[in-house]
Amino acid sequence: MSRFETLDNNIISILSNQPTPVFDIWLKFRDEVKDINVIDRRMQHLKKKSLVANIRGKGWVKL
Repeated sequence: MSRFETLDNNIISILSNQPTPVFDIWLKFRDEVKDINVIDRRMQHLKKKSLVANIRGKGWVKL
């Protein structure tokens, strides 16, 4: 598995049905990923794959 596949799986594992802000996701992975933009891009990628959804103003949820 590539680095991003591992990161994607880890992100999906911490999400729940309660909205999670992208900043909170980044705080859990800040040792692996130095820039919050990487987390944002991965979230957009997962959104395209229909694995997560963004609730405007609240955060990300797992579908």
